[in-house]
Amino acid sequence: MPRFFIDKKQVTNGQIRILGGDAKHIGVLRMNPGDAITAADGGHVYSCLIGSVRKDEVVANIVETTAVDTEPGVAVTLFQGIPKAAKMEIIIQKAVELGVREIVPVVTERSIPAPGGNKVERWCKISEAAAKQSNRGIVPRIGAPVNLERAARMFEGLDECYVAWELEKEISASAVFSASRGKTVGIVIGPEGGFSNEEISTLRQYKIVTFSLGRRILRAETAGFAALICLMMHRGEF
Repeated sequence: MPRFFIDKKQVTNGQIRILGGDAKHIGVLRMNPGDAITAADGGHVYSCLIGSVRKDEVVANIVETTAVDTEPGVAVTLFQGIPKAAKMEIIIQKAVELGVREIVPVVTERSIPAPGGNKVERWCKISEAAAKQSNRGIVPRIGAPVNLERAARMFEGLDECYVAWELEKEISASAVFSASRGKTVGIVIGPEGGFSNEEISTLRQYKIVTFSLGRRILRAETAGFAALICLMMHRGEF
């Protein structure tokens, strides 16, 4: 069943107004009055039947309202060193499926140059499509690319933050995530080639804990998934 993300203001008197691009998409799907859709506003999911279809507005009648139950109990921000080519798109898609709340692209010494605005816009669309596919209650935010110093300052607003580092030999992912209790958690992943020693020193100045993802070296597009799965497993999300 098609799912759409809405603002709470679009819900009035037992009806939902689907606007703009989403309304056009319903037209492309050739949906008609009486067809079923769902809508989510971050707190509730609405099962609806389409009442009327116009080019730029669809009015749906609410049949049932339930609380969102697909969002993890922990809000995870993934700070991802920007990789080459289309790998960032894969990272966004799969991280959204796994329950991440926000993704912040990070420009590091070994990452490619920061992409332009059109690229970020595309990343946001990928996040929305993945959220619809996986029945998320929200569309995870994709931030504008930032440098490592700016990212490090963002860590201070989180309860906990951890960075995967291939040279960490003592602290495992399982160890840090089994002890994790924070409601907001940051996970920092490097680009191809990982972080430099200087960058790790910078992160540690902000009390960021390094951890290992095992004896094998994971690709930049794999490491974040492994860390997310480990955290979600320990939080009872799987």
